[in-house]
Amino acid sequence: MSEQIVRRLVKALEASDALIAKAQRILSSYLEPDHDRNAQGAIDALLALLDGAEQRKVQEDTRIALARATAEGCMHEMTLDEVLDRLYDSEINFSISCFWDNNIDVKLGDEMNGFAAEGNVATSAEAAQWLDEQARKLYPRSKYATGKEPPSESENGDPQR
Repeated sequence: MSEQIVRRLVKALEASDALIAKAQRILSSYLEPDHDRNAQGAIDALLALLDGAEQRKVQEDTRIALARATAEGCMHEMTLDEVLDRLYDSEINFSISCFWDNNIDVKLGDEMNGFAAEGNVATSAEAAQWLDEQARKLYPRSKYATGKEPPSESENGDPQR
């Protein structure tokens, strides 16, 4: 990934963090014991911040940075077959099923041990994205998420987590 792309992404992340910090300050100020508890004023300030020009600029800058990273091949969304192969190779159980007018059901886990996550998506691309995000979130130390073999069972008791 080029240095310029990394800088753009970092700048977008910092702007997003700053926006969140401003919202937290508004809430903290409202919650202070000696505050006059002007709920409408706090709501108005939060609305102006989170649905205003500053938020829209942060969101647009983030979209542009991500689009440039994607266009330059720095970010690759995996296809469904890539996700399924990696899940299988990482020994993470999954299930995909569909019924014509009820979209696609996606699950991580299995019937014997239970499902850790379940979702319903409209397309195979959304299924790939959902499975990828959930596997990384639920099994952050797995081979799937890290790209390398997880610690042995004797080190942590569960090879996938």
